[in-house]
Amino acid sequence: STLSLYVKSIHVGNTLMCLIVHVPANAALPGWIIRSAMNFNEDGVGVVAYENGANVVRKWLDIKPHKLERKLRKLKGIEHAIHFRMATHGRIAASNVHPFPTVDGGQFMHNGILGKYTPVDRKGELSDSRIFIRDWLNPMLISNDEKFEDKLQQEIAGNAVLLCAPTGEIK
Repeated sequence: STLSLYVKSIHVGNTLMCLIVHVPANAALPGWIIRSAMNFNEDGVGVVAYENGANVVRKWLDIKPHKLERKLRKLKGIEHAIHFRMATHGRIAASNVHPFPTVDGGQFMHNGILGKYTPVDRKGELSDSRIFIRDWLNPMLISNDEKFEDKLQQEIAGNAVLLCAPTGEIK
């Protein structure tokens, strides 16, 4: 069978940003991708998977690639998404490892730099992703705007996001 993965990485100038990997239920992330991703994105790994009727989130700041491989093997047969963080804004801490919860019960992952939401203190408590969720994404989800996806594309302009709905649907 063919392995089909969606991998999204963003470059800003010569700088490589975080990495998001969407893994369908019938796929597994090869170990070489995990090792490479962790080599370039050392600031935390987060996973979201829809299990037993709910989004389940796991986050690690300091996990060895072989241990992550073992944990991800347990998700075989379950669609999931993985975020490998490279900190640009917000301190290196579990609180800034993706995914982040949204007001509707979903989860959010982001790659790139959201310029309008960049904190003044680059190494402070909040990352641009967390500020974006607080100031734009959650209010939009509450408003139930029918043009949400179009407005989201405009707002993120050149960045990549992954949304995992409360029902487990990944976009």
